[in-house]
Amino acid sequence: MHNNLKLFLFCLSLVGCSGQTTLEEKMESYAERIARVTESETHLPSPNLALGFPNASKRKINIPSTSLNLREFYAIKGCPLATLVAQRNTTLGKVEAPELRYAYERQLLQTLAQCGELIKADNIDLNNELKRLQTIKTTNLPLTFADMLQNSRAMITGLSFASDFIGTEQTTTEITQSIAAIHYLASISNMDKAEVVDISEMNAHLQILEQRQVWARIWRTQQYLIQVLPSITKVLDNYSKGVNCRVAQTNLDILRNVMLMFFIDYIQPLASTIFRAHEQSSSAWLKLLDEPALHPNMKAFILAHTQTHHAEFKKAITAHVTTWQELFSLCSMSPTGR
Repeated sequence: MHNNLKLFLFCLSLVGCSGQTTLEEKMESYAERIARVTESETHLPSPNLALGFPNASKRKINIPSTSLNLREFYAIKGCPLATLVAQRNTTLGKVEAPELRYAYERQLLQTLAQCGELIKADNIDLNNELKRLQTIKTTNLPLTFADMLQNSRAMITGLSFASDFIGTEQTTTEITQSIAAIHYLASISNMDKAEVVDISEMNAHLQILEQRQVWARIWRTQQYLIQVLPSITKVLDNYSKGVNCRVAQTNLDILRNVMLMFFIDYIQPLASTIFRAHEQSSSAWLKLLDEPALHPNMKAFILAHTQTHHAEFKKAITAHVTTWQELFSLCSMSPTGR
């Protein structure tokens, strides 16, 4: 009973008593106050907030299977290949997370390289077999990396599962860690093929993406403001076209206070957070988009949120700021009054 009460109170802290999030409440109050002062009607649209993460059938990657004749490698003194494969089969069984498979494939490539140094030069058949395996595994490595990006639970959750928005209460640490996680994933894709990944480090970054869901929240916030903010901008623009500055001085003072309370003190810091996260992560997203094996549908999803929708978001914010500036400039007022 006590735990249920705590959960209920926590939910209230997220969405308020009305069932709305803080962003939705702020935007509705913002629109209502502007409409009241300008004697206009404002109907905020019901936005489509689905992020559109491709379903499993639309991001499937076929990774060719490879057979290993381990008996050939048992005879190589010091070659740990058979031990590595046996440990993997014993520990993982038949079910294997995409991130673990990627880490294993890198370990396997390193092991094959180690064994290659131990094979005698005159053992032509074994040398050829080793080179064959190295070629296949090297070719398949981008596939296993793409599979991790598309199908690991952490990536699916972190990029698509969010019921709320990014908030001004979001800590800088959470956002910084989420940016670092994307840069980490971009960096390991460019590692030397025979270099292994630190599984603990990789899992730590993936865990941040899964638990914080910062990217899903940022993209959901973009979606919301892209669709809702222009309605408020339109009301202000229409009001500017017919305003009589001398008669409307009191109303303009009220509008300026509304702008300061809702836009300057809440929406603008929120937008700044999104702009900063985009700027600091864009190079990493571009590297991931360059992955040759990444499914086209996954590329389209990332491209939409990191570039197309972000450009639309920037346009909506810029148009809103410009409309406020033009209104106050028309009546020779300082936008902030500060």
